Amino acid sequence: MNLLIAPDSFKGSLSAKEVARAMERAAQSVLPSLKTYCIPFSDGGEGALDFLESHFTGDLQWVDTQNALGHPLRAPYYKMGSKAWIELSQIAGLSQLSLEERNPLLTSTYGVGILIKEALNNGCDEIYLSIGGSATHDMGFGIFCGMGGLALDATGNSFIPTGKTLGTVASIDSDKISIPMKSGWLHVICDVSNPPVGPQGAATIFAPQKGATPEQCAILEENSQQLIRILQPLSNQPLASLEGGGAAGGTAAGMVTLFNASLQSGFETFYRWSGLEDLFQKSSLLLTGEGCLDHQSLLGKVPLSLAKKAHLYRVPTLVVCGQIQLDIKTLEACGIVGWKSLLEECESLEYAQKNPFEAIEKVTQKLLISHFKIKK
Repeated sequence: MNLLIAPDSFKGSLSAKEVARAMERAAQSVLPSLKTYCIPFSDGGEGALDFLESHFTGDLQWVDTQNALGHPLRAPYYKMGSKAWIELSQIAGLSQLSLEERNPLLTSTYGVGILIKEALNNGCDEIYLSIGGSATHDMGFGIFCGMGGLALDATGNSFIPTGKTLGTVASIDSDKISIPMKSGWLHVICDVSNPPVGPQGAATIFAPQKGATPEQCAILEENSQQLIRILQPLSNQPLASLEGGGAAGGTAAGMVTLFNASLQSGFETFYRWSGLEDLFQKSSLLLTGEGCLDHQSLLGKVPLSLAKKAHLYRVPTLVVCGQIQLDIKTLEACGIVGWKSLLEECESLEYAQKNPFEAIEKVTQKLLISHFKIKK
């Protein structure tokens, strides 16, 4: 019997690689004859670099750039031949700012543009830009300016827009931006479907998570609406309702408009690269997991998405998570036949938090013993 182990990270505790190792140890202790395939997975967010290093020959390149508030920092991208994987969160992400510094009226993606420009100058002609975890709401105009573009106000003066000043962009100048000749050079990785503006838009849904007050959210919404009126003539599709365009404070919409970027699911991109289709045909069971299984997990997160893929191959799924907030009907509809959470199975939450590797190993053992009805 073959077991495919493909977990995501337990955010803030263990990487996907560490989780997979704990699960594999558990499987080998319960069923020593079991053959295992370990594929630590990612949806393009946390753990993406580990995934890429496991599947592609390449190396990390470090660039001097700046964070969302303009402070200097060094940030990496992963170069795979002529392709580059860039994570916005490494440069203009919430993780780069303290709680007190977070304010999407003042932040910019300019440093991301610097890094993209450097990757292009370093021989890359295809960019994969993962935009989760941003601290910004500048509709990607910082990227545009960081690559050499100009945002101009009504008097023709150039400036770097932030959420606070988006509404004063009157025109743009892209003459000094050098991009690859081939079409489709920029792929934006995002897993939300929200449009840039409106009741489900970036300002309303995501800006509060970045430190914005209700009053600031209203300013961001108004400025975004105004910028879209300026940008709409450049696009052949309605920007205000662009599905997924609200990701990273409208960065997705900006990249589509300014660079004709494609929007891609992180999960589907990594699934395509992983070779899991071949492994599903060799496997009898899938074991996966993540920190929290909740309604956000239904929107392209690893465990449920993998379970649905496995179901197509008639491969049942077992799940180990930090906590599970979905009902049995939802889990079973995805092809999940067994599950356990650290929160319910460990002697205490404190134990699980202090000993995540051991906790995952023990709970995985319990789940496998229960699934295979092994008497211990």
